[in-house]
Amino acid sequence: MKAFNLHALPINAAFADILERFEDGVGFAVKTAAVDSATMVLREAAVSTGADGTTVTRSLFDLGELEIDSTHTVFADGRALTFAGTMTNRGASRSPAIRSISPLSVALRLTREERIFAYSFSAGLSDTSYPPLDFGMAIKPHELVCWQANHGSSIFSQGGMTWGGASTARELPYQVVQVGGGGLFLGLEWPGDWLAMVSRAAGGAGLNCEMGLIDLDLCLDPGESIPLPGGLLGFYQGDWIEGCNALRRTIVDHYVPKLNGKAIVPPVFYDHWYALGQNCVEPLMREQSDVAARLGCEYFIQDAGWHKGSPQTQAEAPHFKGTGNWDSVEPTKYPNGLKPLSDHVAAQGMGFGLWIEPTRCDRDSDLAKQHPDWVLFAKDGAQYRNLVNFGNAEALAWFIETFDRLVRENNVRWFRFDIGAGIEDYPEPAGRKGILKFRHYEGLMQFWDHLLQEHPDLHIEGVSNGGRRMDLSCLKRCHTYWCDDHTQHPDVMRSGRRINLIFPGNYLDQVVFFDNEAADYPAYGYHALMGGSWGFTEKLSEWPEQRLRDAQRHVEVFKSFRHLLMKDFAPLFPYPYTLEDWDGWQWHDPETGEGVIIIFRCLGDEASCSPTLRWVDPYTRYAFTDPYTESRQVLTGAALSTTGFPVDLPHHRASMIRCYRLA
Repeated sequence: MKAFNLHALPINAAFADILERFEDGVGFAVKTAAVDSATMVLREAAVSTGADGTTVTRSLFDLGELEIDSTHTVFADGRALTFAGTMTNRGASRSPAIRSISPLSVALRLTREERIFAYSFSAGLSDTSYPPLDFGMAIKPHELVCWQANHGSSIFSQGGMTWGGASTARELPYQVVQVGGGGLFLGLEWPGDWLAMVSRAAGGAGLNCEMGLIDLDLCLDPGESIPLPGGLLGFYQGDWIEGCNALRRTIVDHYVPKLNGKAIVPPVFYDHWYALGQNCVEPLMREQSDVAARLGCEYFIQDAGWHKGSPQTQAEAPHFKGTGNWDSVEPTKYPNGLKPLSDHVAAQGMGFGLWIEPTRCDRDSDLAKQHPDWVLFAKDGAQYRNLVNFGNAEALAWFIETFDRLVRENNVRWFRFDIGAGIEDYPEPAGRKGILKFRHYEGLMQFWDHLLQEHPDLHIEGVSNGGRRMDLSCLKRCHTYWCDDHTQHPDVMRSGRRINLIFPGNYLDQVVFFDNEAADYPAYGYHALMGGSWGFTEKLSEWPEQRLRDAQRHVEVFKSFRHLLMKDFAPLFPYPYTLEDWDGWQWHDPETGEGVIIIFRCLGDEASCSPTLRWVDPYTRYAFTDPYTESRQVLTGAALSTTGFPVDLPHHRASMIRCYRLA
């Protein structure tokens, strides 16, 4: 049988040049203590075409006694493909230990003279300095140099080595690789630890891209199967920003889940946590919901503090107290349950939301006491760092039943789905290292998928202590994502919005939290958040009338252009390393020609600038409108792409928004 390889897949002919560089191969790699995937034998393969135009190639490979059932799906436009699969021990005895699994493993031919750039991306650890070390330093360019014939060059990125194995606690599992006049992009579907490498061979004649799991020591029992991590491989033409947008569009088109059958736009919401904390008694929450509805919020979220055993304040105990008591409400806060507040919120036209952290378990919770076999208890006896093992079938069934009931009985329309507790810190026996996380993540994803399928109008927001699980396996199950726990400094939050380079705006949730300062809140602070989903967190019932009117107007303006945050994105300035630097963003819809720009002057001395815009047609005129004043100006695409858009901001920490369309 002819060997299967990526050349056999129906990739768009526009990428023929880069496809010709690919070495023969299956696109993934597995290594065991005995063999590696270079010795795999293709047993059978079948190709089918879906109603949506996707092409699915299913292949069965034998790797010793291990069977790999792989599926490559090429999207209808032929610009990207995904990998998924399972591995099963078909032998009569325990398999050799699996050492590594790479759902993405490709090799390309180069010439020594070519310059190759690889781009990696920082992840979401909350930071309070400027520039922040998290999403603010979004893009990391690396040139893979070739200096001597016997020397190569490589870059590594990794995730999950901290915070219990959270996939994006350090870096993001995405790569954009510039090869000539285009390139490729890669992404990983795996919520735990991973390693990625882009390397140039000695002499510069070859390029290898690999992303996956290492540090395994996993022997499968006879008949035992594990799901393999998923991978995304795509292609683009143009520079690295076009590569980022190709990845971004693929996420929008093929990963962002529909909400009740409709495409998502970045919502506006209220979440009490950063101002009220666990002081979330029903009368106070009703007061906040009344004001949130007036401001234009679409969801009202009861964050941590609602479940049985939760303390009255954070000073009394952390919000982890009582986790596991998901089937009971704290009676001192909600004596009649959650339904009265949910009904009140719904009557104001908002959806009612709840924070949940199903994987974490308080040692003193009812769940831990009644079902200790479902819980992996912390080795040091810590009260709150105990993990519900979703690899336990009984635990999975209980959570499905309990949360189905929670949604239906309380008309829940939003889950703040926190996955702060990690699996990586728990011991496993020799020869079984890795099975715990495979089974746990498999069950957790089944739970997540059930919620999406059973409750199509339930909005799921990912959290994970901030943006610490923003790999594709989590993004494909979330409508929005709480990307960073920093909520106070507008410039730090503004800097983080640059991760729009690869993430659409729905995955960048943050809130306005200026802590009820006496001064009116500046437009600059609101505009810094408008690169993604945003909302409010303060005690709105104490806001003065003018501040409420201002906030309401900012919400109206945001809603007028938020659909564009799901379109193409480009930064208007080089990365602003200091507060003297200008910053700005552009979103553009290539189908309609409309877009929006947001520009910031922080503390620099220059009051004027003229950033050039991308994607404008030099022979077309564009009408720019100030959404606050409705003032209008018309500029040609030729001027916008050469001399730029004229900006005059006479004061420090000033900003502007201009929406544009074809004149």
